[in-house]
Amino acid sequence: MLKFFHVNKQRTIAYNNFTLHLDKKTIISNGITTHLTDIEVKILSLLTQEHTKTFSKEEILACAWNSTDNYTSVVPQAISLLRKKLHKHHIDAIETVKGKGYKATKKCDTSNINKKTLFKLIIIMGLSISIGYILSIIAENKDLTPENQYLIESLPNVYTPSNSLPIKFDHSELKDNVAYYINRQSRNLSISACLQKGNFCKAVYNKVYFTNSENTHVDISSFLKEVTFKYEPPKLLVAHQEDSEFKVESSICFAALDNPEYSGHAYMYYDIKTESTTKLLSELSIYITESGYEGGYSFSSDLIIKLDKQDSKYTALLNNINEERNFKVGRKHFGIIKDQTQLYAYPRLLNGPVKQFFAHIYPINKNTNFTYFEDTSISILMFEHK
Repeated sequence: MLKFFHVNKQRTIAYNNFTLHLDKKTIISNGITTHLTDIEVKILSLLTQEHTKTFSKEEILACAWNSTDNYTSVVPQAISLLRKKLHKHHIDAIETVKGKGYKATKKCDTSNINKKTLFKLIIIMGLSISIGYILSIIAENKDLTPENQYLIESLPNVYTPSNSLPIKFDHSELKDNVAYYINRQSRNLSISACLQKGNFCKAVYNKVYFTNSENTHVDISSFLKEVTFKYEPPKLLVAHQEDSEFKVESSICFAALDNPEYSGHAYMYYDIKTESTTKLLSELSIYITESGYEGGYSFSSDLIIKLDKQDSKYTALLNNINEERNFKVGRKHFGIIKDQTQLYAYPRLLNGPVKQFFAHIYPINKNTNFTYFEDTSISILMFEHK
């Protein structure tokens, strides 16, 4: 007799590289949330909860549709559509057993994950945190609990953090083979884009729009028109560093929603060394130019980063290093201030970082990650390399 499953008995199912949320009708993998239909949720829950069993089309029909009145042909049609939805996010959940039916793909033993691969992934995640140090605004951070945030694919190839304010845009502005990461907050708008080539970003685009008001633009169509790809990953010689040593670099353009005369840019480059799989040390430098400053100015910093993996994303707590060893945080001037009304990044960096804050890191492919910083609500894409 066919066994039926009820969502109130097990609200979530963790299986291989994804987590199925039965009550929310969503599946999460690599920090990306995909919405499912009621039938798709029932099919996945049936197969994964008895992953060693092969279910016939008749059994799946009875469970997922709660009826045998439909033709069994609806089962392979539904599974085909479900597979297309999941394969887009590299989820392989359903196996066809010829002549018998369907079963869940083989369950992996996560305890046998290659330690070197896991170690490298943790380092990559840690690299992305230190940018938040430079973008931080001075504040008391009394609550050391991270936000409950996840990444949503609101449209095909359009992703937003779950705490982003609503956006609207003309869909004709979206380009082929480009993934967009859009984050709208009350005082800044972050737009990033990845020019896709296989499992890599061939080039990325980052632009942060500041405003002194409490209301950013809802319609972002005009900003999507500005997306161009000039920043590519570096061409590298053969590296001879230790496996625990990695680098991250990023390029960010600045603009102001309430000041069309303003523009700015930041180059970021930093190194990471590991003390353990959950504790990283960062050395960071950044060079900034903007309209109100003649020349440019730079920052350098040392940081301690503590990592925590949750649902295929990483939450990181960033700490100043001064309590444990010699601390350096230096601002160097290579010019002078000429117009304070044309400075947006400088005032936000003037007093240095908060003592502690969280960042949310989402690996999106082999050479790039997307990171959201809680202290500033800004997000960007970054390249990682040896």
